[in-house]
Amino acid sequence: MYEAVIFDWDGTLWDASSFIQHTYSIVFLRHGIEKMNGEMFRKTFKHDWRAALKNLGLEGYEDELEREWRKQMKILKPRAYEWVKPLLEEINAKVPSAIVSSAPKKHLSNEIRKNGLDDLFNVVLGAEDVKAIKPDPTPLLIAAKKLGADAKKCLYVGDMVEDARACEKAGIDFVAVDWGIHDETVLKAEKHVFFAGNPLKLRDFIKESL
Repeated sequence: MYEAVIFDWDGTLWDASSFIQHTYSIVFLRHGIEKMNGEMFRKTFKHDWRAALKNLGLEGYEDELEREWRKQMKILKPRAYEWVKPLLEEINAKVPSAIVSSAPKKHLSNEIRKNGLDDLFNVVLGAEDVKAIKPDPTPLLIAAKKLGADAKKCLYVGDMVEDARACEKAGIDFVAVDWGIHDETVLKAEKHVFFAGNPLKLRDFIKESL
């Protein structure tokens, strides 16, 4: 039985994959760079997005991508999946929960607030809170400590290879989700306790594990 559940944010609790591809495509088009298809994107995108830009053909366009991201967030106003709030309410009736993300803390907090999830996370860690980023296990270990939970009795839900590797180093069980940034082939090759092909399967697994 787990003592706490920790979530990734981008790609896990909202459709960041589609949003990132949309935003990057705008910059690709602007500079005449060949657009990357969705399948290739899901296999090659990295958690450290700046380090991934060379392979995507966008090295040197970091600032432009950040500006376009902020612009598209205002235009599209993406929100968390509809199933997220009910799932968090079920979890919080039993154990505490947290968010561990490398997104800027201000942006992350604003998105959580806009989705009405403020009261459903006991701990929220963003980029400014921890210098190390996944696959370094430090952010996960800090979150577990803040939750008052033994890391080995925590469950982490994420959508990227870096999530899986951070969990393995931290001794935290990892649940991979199929609707995020990395695809099934890539994720299943990493150590995981469960592969959630859809939100209902994720809910059922967590419910049975608490």
